[in-house]
Amino acid sequence: MLLNAAASGQYPSAVFQWEQSADYGANWTSVQGATSDRLVPGLVPAGTLYRLRTAGSVANLNNNNCAVLSDPYAVPNGDCVENCSNGIDDDLDGLVDCDDPDCQSEGDCPCATGTALVEVYQDIPGTQLSLLDASPKYPANPDLRLHTNRLDMPDNIGARFGTRISGWIIPPVTGDYVFNVTGDDQSEVSLALNSQPGDEARIAYLNGWTLPSQHTKYPTQTSTPLTLTAGKQYYYTLRNKEHYGGDHLQLYWRTPGSTTWQIITGTALQSYSQSCRVEDCTDGIDNDGDGLVDECDPECPSPQTAGQVSQN
Repeated sequence: MLLNAAASGQYPSAVFQWEQSADYGANWTSVQGATSDRLVPGLVPAGTLYRLRTAGSVANLNNNNCAVLSDPYAVPNGDCVENCSNGIDDDLDGLVDCDDPDCQSEGDCPCATGTALVEVYQDIPGTQLSLLDASPKYPANPDLRLHTNRLDMPDNIGARFGTRISGWIIPPVTGDYVFNVTGDDQSEVSLALNSQPGDEARIAYLNGWTLPSQHTKYPTQTSTPLTLTAGKQYYYTLRNKEHYGGDHLQLYWRTPGSTTWQIITGTALQSYSQSCRVEDCTDGIDNDGDGLVDECDPECPSPQTAGQVSQN
């Protein structure tokens, strides 16, 4: 793969420095020796971001008031081998993680918790989520697919974009949970009471902006208490629409018995994969897609015989 950029302007001899980011653009590092207008990244994880820093002289290259930065570019196809646990279609075959035949060897698909899928849709102006919904990119063709181990997106990463984060939340204990969303601009969280995409309903939202830890600006940003079962997969989406200025997105919860808002982290997250669906033995749904429902599924305990049948 070859990345290139054309520099134009009043400087006949521009200088260059390629930079890369592995954390959604929160931190950037210079690529050693990459000082031309072309770059061959080599084997890197899909979703790695690259950008080109350009200036008229070496002295101004690291001066943000003088240097010019290209828009970030996400590597869509890293080493052409599927990473089986990051929620990304690394090899671009339309199959993600354990749904990909590359991951079917023993030990490749533990269905471990730890990540959520982040999809970013660029070049969509406005603050309203309805503008994201109306985009022809949404939801199937995001500009970036990344993953995160906490529902806390970095601040001030860009403008005119929408974000969708999705996967399963897996509660650590059974009890009542309260969710709280903060963001800039319009944001919402939807949750299904089962593991099925498409069954989620909005539980909290905000129509304006908040600070990252401003939990009470809007009554609607906090959900009602929801009774969740430990270890069960609950499908969710967390969405945000940014126009310009500051941007961020966070999802907090209060766990049973706690009065403190906590960011939901990887210990309670799992990227969605059809192969990792688990049968819920009480909801009347074929959760794992094997054609067997509840107690008819081998994953569920068999019903106990109520008693002996006799003839009087």
